[in-house]
Amino acid sequence: VGTSLLGLMQKQALEEINKSAKKTFDIDEISSILDIYREKQGYIIQENDNDCYTIDNIDFDVLDKQNGIPFFMSSLQKSLGSLVKGQFVVVSADTGAGKSAFAISQAVEAFKFLQKTNDTRPILYFNSEGTEADVYIRFLSNLYKDKIAGGFEQVLTNIDKVKEQYTNKFNHDNFKVFQLSGNNISYVKAKMQQYNPSLVIIDIVDSLAPEESPGLLKKLYDTIRQMSNTFCPIVGTTQSGDMSYFDKDSGQKLYRKWLDAKDMYGSKQKAGAADTVIAIGQEPDSEMRYISVPKKKRGDPVKVTAELVGIYSHFQEVEW
Repeated sequence: VGTSLLGLMQKQALEEINKSAKKTFDIDEISSILDIYREKQGYIIQENDNDCYTIDNIDFDVLDKQNGIPFFMSSLQKSLGSLVKGQFVVVSADTGAGKSAFAISQAVEAFKFLQKTNDTRPILYFNSEGTEADVYIRFLSNLYKDKIAGGFEQVLTNIDKVKEQYTNKFNHDNFKVFQLSGNNISYVKAKMQQYNPSLVIIDIVDSLAPEESPGLLKKLYDTIRQMSNTFCPIVGTTQSGDMSYFDKDSGQKLYRKWLDAKDMYGSKQKAGAADTVIAIGQEPDSEMRYISVPKKKRGDPVKVTAELVGIYSHFQEVEW
């Protein structure tokens, strides 16, 4: 009721301001309209204290990371716990390091978890990297990595048979792909409201900003964080800064393996809104990947060495 009243009051105030502007554009009159609106707004908010929490009305279960969606890597799961409502996880990596493969791997782990627990809430995968067919083929090659030796290419060659097996065995409505092409964050929010998802993956988050200015990116990331509080955990990928540098002593071009927040483009604007930042480093001409977590609110320090198995879009931890 309070929210409806505020909406009606705001509409009435805007109508009065428009009338005043068309008539004489009297700044004092407009200020008076705004003052009256703010005073009424204060009374409504005072009477409807829905956003006030005490220890008696807080749901602490949302912080129990044993009940959320697990990470696909055991080291990340052990250190960070499961993905729960209110989490916005940013995966930062340079071109070719495996941002989308990480997102696909996490989507598959979540998909299997939802099937096991009979959770019908879908995973929404918002894609701006390639086509929706690319996402599905990579998803299937990862899902069937233990059964289809040829990975991506074999799945594509036998897509009719694989599709039949997939739809017969799984609740395939648990995984939905949306193409991001000229869309904004309002589009993502509308789909989340429509489908009530268990997990949202946005690959790449920055594609939702009108342009990559620090101010607009900060606003975008802050909005996504709020959406994770309202709906479900959100995992988003972003382009990191230049991973290469020149060694002063040797003069050679070297690569950073273990990245931190400063290696992200616009990291001060982005990382601030994220609950967790996962960075993926690499070496040139190598499938080895170095996964670190430069920002997190809970859990132990994380450094994971993994191999990117490209034909499955799969990260495989390496034991040393």
